[in-house]
Amino acid sequence: MTTPFSAQVSAPPSGAGIRDVLTYCSDFRQWSSCAGYAAELAAALGASLTGLHAGEPLPVMPAAGNVTSGLAEWMAEATDEVHYAMLAGREFATWARGLGVDETHWQVALGDPRDVLDAAAATADLVVLGRPPQLDSGPMVALLRSVLLSGQPCIVVPPTFCVMGRLERIVVAWDGSSASTRSLHAAIPLLRKADDVWLLRAAHPRESGRIVALQPPFDPLAHLGNHGIEASQEIVATHGTAAGHALLAAASLHRADLLIAGANGKARRSEARLGDTTDYLLQHATLPLFLRH
Repeated sequence: MTTPFSAQVSAPPSGAGIRDVLTYCSDFRQWSSCAGYAAELAAALGASLTGLHAGEPLPVMPAAGNVTSGLAEWMAEATDEVHYAMLAGREFATWARGLGVDETHWQVALGDPRDVLDAAAATADLVVLGRPPQLDSGPMVALLRSVLLSGQPCIVVPPTFCVMGRLERIVVAWDGSSASTRSLHAAIPLLRKADDVWLLRAAHPRESGRIVALQPPFDPLAHLGNHGIEASQEIVATHGTAAGHALLAAASLHRADLLIAGANGKARRSEARLGDTTDYLLQHATLPLFLRH
């Protein structure tokens, strides 16, 4: 059987592990349950933890004589906000060490959070984000979609989630898409930590019209076995909201701590849109989701 989450395991081959976990901290005055999840995950993996905060760009000081008292006060507050955000790194390190993280980093940048996170995530192995309570609109929704469609492995933590530090049971959704295969492979370091793994296989896997079918075809169960991961297999519904409902029902039945799936959608920033199944999972999941486009 695979190794429990809390056990010590031998290091995976170079490049195959998760060594750097990045979490976005919209509020640097208190650490969210999402940040707590990221910290405990980093501790269990022996990975470093980076906290990232994006602030509003500082205003440009107008010419002398054109500064009103109200404007001057607002500019001073904006400058102080950046200063306090920088200082929060000490508290972040102390807090994370209390959760077992040996190495921490704290980054503060000014600008659009999507641009900030895109730059910071380029060298991270895994991004952990909190899901906003509503997914219809708002800056955090745009940030979430941007990260999910960037190709970066990401764990999305639901807003009410409070169970930390467990990866004993994991379910993996595979529908034949490239995104689901990439997600399955990227999550192997986490799957190695689990006691029980279930592969939820689509009844009718997707086929690409752009390539000739691989011969022999990719077998996700065999791929997991080649990486030392023993998994049980189940067949689930295939497309749209029916697939999302079936995946979450199976995750609930198996009392899963994590659901791994591909993130489908249009990656163009001007019209970023998630696929039906991905959107359904985000809307209704009560457990963390490991997603990759």
